[in-house]
Amino acid sequence: MPYRLVVATKNSSLRVADPHSEAAKFMGGSQISQIWIFEISGGIIPDVHVKVISTLFATDAYVPRRMFKWSLVLLFVIAALLGCRERRAVAPGTGTYGPPGAQPTTMIRRLSPDHSGDVPFTNDALSVIQTELSPATLWHSTSRTMSFFANMPQTGIGGPSYVCISTEQGPKIFLPGGIIDPARMRESWFVVWWAGASGWTNWDAPWFLTLQHRPKKIVFDTNGLHFTFTNQTGYAATMPMYGYYKPLPARQESSPFFRLKEKKKRILTWEWSKALPADPLARARYWASALREFPVYCEDSFSVDRAHDSVVLRQKFRFISWNDDWKTKHLKLAPVSPVLAHAFREGFSAEFSKEPFDMEIFTPHGPLYGIEGADSYDVTLPVLRYVNETEQTGAMITNTSAVVQSALSKLREIIRTNVQFSSAHFPDEWDIKALTYLDAPTRTNAIKNLKRFFRDDLLATNRVENVAGERRRLSANMLPTIWAYAHFIGDWELIRERWPAIKALFITPAETRWAGFGRDEIPALGDQAAPCLAFARLAYKVGDIDSYNYACQMFARELSHHWVKQRGTRYFRENQPYHSMDVMDDNVFLTSLKGAPAGWHIDGPKYPRNGAEQEFGERWMRFDNEDVARFYRNFLSVDVMRELDVLQSRGRAGQLATNNSPSLMQLRSLLLKETPRQLTSNAPPEIFSGPVSRVIADCISILRTSGPVRYERLIPGGNATPFVVGIERDVAGPNVVLAQNLTSGSNAWPRITWSEWNTPAGEPWHFGNVISSTNVPKRFESTALNWNTRLNVWRE
Repeated sequence: MPYRLVVATKNSSLRVADPHSEAAKFMGGSQISQIWIFEISGGIIPDVHVKVISTLFATDAYVPRRMFKWSLVLLFVIAALLGCRERRAVAPGTGTYGPPGAQPTTMIRRLSPDHSGDVPFTNDALSVIQTELSPATLWHSTSRTMSFFANMPQTGIGGPSYVCISTEQGPKIFLPGGIIDPARMRESWFVVWWAGASGWTNWDAPWFLTLQHRPKKIVFDTNGLHFTFTNQTGYAATMPMYGYYKPLPARQESSPFFRLKEKKKRILTWEWSKALPADPLARARYWASALREFPVYCEDSFSVDRAHDSVVLRQKFRFISWNDDWKTKHLKLAPVSPVLAHAFREGFSAEFSKEPFDMEIFTPHGPLYGIEGADSYDVTLPVLRYVNETEQTGAMITNTSAVVQSALSKLREIIRTNVQFSSAHFPDEWDIKALTYLDAPTRTNAIKNLKRFFRDDLLATNRVENVAGERRRLSANMLPTIWAYAHFIGDWELIRERWPAIKALFITPAETRWAGFGRDEIPALGDQAAPCLAFARLAYKVGDIDSYNYACQMFARELSHHWVKQRGTRYFRENQPYHSMDVMDDNVFLTSLKGAPAGWHIDGPKYPRNGAEQEFGERWMRFDNEDVARFYRNFLSVDVMRELDVLQSRGRAGQLATNNSPSLMQLRSLLLKETPRQLTSNAPPEIFSGPVSRVIADCISILRTSGPVRYERLIPGGNATPFVVGIERDVAGPNVVLAQNLTSGSNAWPRITWSEWNTPAGEPWHFGNVISSTNVPKRFESTALNWNTRLNVWRE
């Protein structure tokens, strides 16, 4: 296994570390301006192979052993001279697809325009703003009374055990039944927790509440926290102080989570009754300011910079601003999508125009990051080289070893005898790329049959246009095969003719949210970035530059999911328990991002214990794209090697070849670029037998590593495009859940819930009702304000 050395510039200084100790810290550090990874192999051989990987480029070089030390010194000096300025490489000005066939459109319609500034929501008994942009919920009431955390004992769990306010003498803690004098409040906030409450046997969950107006009267009892105001309640905001994180209760030293959690974070709520510690006190004061500017809309736009192979995403936010009686200072906090924040935290190449901070709020989607004092920011993702360049297939085979020649002979034989493509032998990328290895007669015959199949069957107008529902979702996976057909056979006339129908297959953006950043509900790694990459190339070549740009920004988003799925489990393991009291072992995976409020689905061979909805076996389904694999090789090869070695050692190689999953040999060829000798030693003996599609893929897996890999520039560099509407053109929403959810409907006041957990009575776990009157509400209305936010209104 090659040794990797990580070099990073931080605050104009140079740092070097073994990646297994400090690399993760470097890669996730918010102050890092440039990172290099030197992959060193060679051992005692005379020459050393040095692979230089940065957030911007990847190159291979062979260095004589006597020069190796000074070569590294030179590289370190270059890194130091670059200092804190990141310099993206300039893309070539030419490509085999030629210049763009059109100019991009600047005016694109939003599917769900923002109405957050138009709809009145301060005129009713209770109005609630739910949004995916904040861990908090914003409330407003015209009533003189308001209750929070109410009616919990009725469902078998106790109400809050403690509440803390700020007084002239400092934080003051009260028990239920204690007299709280509103005149003593020196700040707007309350901290509430449940240590020792009935039914709270597994964990606690401190909550934060802030008010707009000083109450006239406060009653804290076992049924909640109740307020009476001189006039109306006005605004209030509630949020779990630590998000979805669950501190353990007292006397849990034997819990498998104890060492993982409390010894590290020291959130010991059973000790808070003595005095509120510094951390929750600082959080209360911080969020009292931050929630005075409540985000209700993200204007999502992007620009494609082909000159630097980058996508620039622009996030611009609209806030509801409200003052309080304590004259609390306002602080704008522009949120970062938790999935992007998670990827960034784990080293994903993302350059923010302003520095993001970890708010230490755990959500089922990932960590919440924010940018202080800002209502907008740009984030640059320099990843488009994987769209604009492609691996050349069918290069001259110089390796004459027996296994290579056997693979070539077998490939030609099986194509020669299986050239009739049909639903029984549905062609994929491997079939089409095999053409470059064939003799002329076999190639001519195969191309003839492929053209017939694509024109009369696969891309038949009535067939593609009638694809809908789940079939349409699955048909999006056709895009890589369609691109391979057009690129390797050159039948672009058919693509232009059927473009409207092909374009309808690109449904990835419509299944995206702000909090999710990329496409939801996809466990298969092969179904994420590769369709976006293929659609972008198809669009560019047929002259649809708007679709090319749109697919590029979606490709960049999907790579963040690839990154998190590979490196994101540590974060969730550190924040256990997650959706149950089952303990995650080391062998768990983030498989798919479920719709809110569920967040990431996580499973593995032994987790969860009930084995429900196991998806980890589907991770590598349909993964067969060399250019997405190149991204893995450049940045994630160590992580992938570890996973593939585990699969190999556990005897799962054969299982990978079922259900549209590639064989282990195919994955090692794509992701690790192992030599034919290495591939055949790791693969099972029957590599040249089985289904036709598998044999073709296995043969090409050997042939593609039999010589040096070369890359072809398809799409030339070009000027950055104007910023245009991003995924708002396809996402209507509203998507409103980040760290809490609400029950809603007529004849009942809302209840705050964590619907992935159940109470002892079997109901969704909750934190009580929010009540603005002793009367039962008579009418309920729900209005989408935009793709991020919903307004719920209860009227008496």
